[in-house]
This record gives sequence, structure tokens and C-alpha cells, in this order.
Amino acid sequence: MCVVEDLGGGYLGGKRVFVELDAQERDRYGRVLAYLYLEDPRGDFHHGGKRYRQVNLEIVRAGWANPLTIPPNVRYAELYLEASREARAKGLGIWGGAPQGTGSRKGCDPAYPTVCLPPPPPDLDCKDIPYRGFGVLPPDPHRFDRNRDGVGCED
Repeated sequence: MCVVEDLGGGYLGGKRVFVELDAQERDRYGRVLAYLYLEDPRGDFHHGGKRYRQVNLEIVRAGWANPLTIPPNVRYAELYLEASREARAKGLGIWGGAPQGTGSRKGCDPAYPTVCLPPPPPDLDCKDIPYRGFGVLPPDPHRFDRNRDGVGCED
């Protein structure tokens, strides 16, 4: 799955961008916590007299990410949660059914709609499968979604 391609290939190519930090620059794992903006005359955000789209929000709106907010980094939490609800309701991205051309879903557990994984037994762990970052629905019999954010095998 290529998020950039799905959002329209060449997403950032040659366009002006800027980065906005939240309350903290990095999380406890050392990852940069930033919002990335792409210049777009139709964008919802304004900066320096220009309009921008927030790339992070576009990815959530397209259904390729489920927001996780940890205080104090909550500047756009409500906006992200609403975008995620809409993407789920529309069945976009990871919230959609099986990808086209995957054939029959026979033998595939419905808790994992974007990949084909067998129901238990045996119980599987992330190390046992080739997939990462796939959609997970309750009841998640293999417990791939440890933090219950709807995305399996994120680590």
C-alpha cells in the first residue's frame, strides 16, 4: 500500500511545504511530532498569506491512518477523530473491505478485512505473519491490535 500514490502520485513533488510542531517536539520514543502542510489554493489552513492542506489530516481522511493523541499533543485531536469517523463510515483505506482482486475470502477471519488471515486455532503473533499496519475489527481473536486503535501489528 502506498499512501502517497493513493492520495494522488507526486503528492509533494515541487510544492512548498511547512512543518508545525505541537506542544512537544518529540514523543517518548524520540519521534518528531509534527504536522506537515502542503501549499494548495484550496487548502483549509492559512500560513504567511497562503493556503495549505495538512498532509497528516489528508491521510486520516483517506482512511490510511487512525489518530492517536497523547496529551499534551492534542492540537488537532477533535479534527482528526472526526476525519477518522468519516473514513470508517465510508469504508476508506484500512477501513475498507478486502482489496480488489484478492479472490475469495473463504478461510479469512472477518476481523482482518484488508488482509487474509485464518481464524484461530492456531493463535498467531505479528512475528508469524507478513503484514504490518492492517485494519483490525473486534473481536481481534489473534490480538494483533494491542492498543485497540484499529490497526494491527504496528510495532
